Amino acid sequence: MGWFGTAGIIVALISTVVIPIIFGPIAIVLGVIGHSRGDPKGKIAIVLGVVCMLIGFALSYILFIGL
Repeated sequence: MGWFGTAGIIVALISTVVIPIIFGPIAIVLGVIGHSRGDPKGKIAIVLGVVCMLIGFALSYILFIGL
């Protein structure tokens, strides 16, 4: 039943270090689908998707452009 939320959490964590512009929204969408199907991990995946995507953007900025 709850694989959408779990997949969203995993993809959110991946978005921290790998292409956050793509994997972040995927995590959010998986979280929304999971939440709409009653998965309690769906909300966690949504929030984690946003947070990890923003952290991934910050890390990319620091590593490739510098402070």
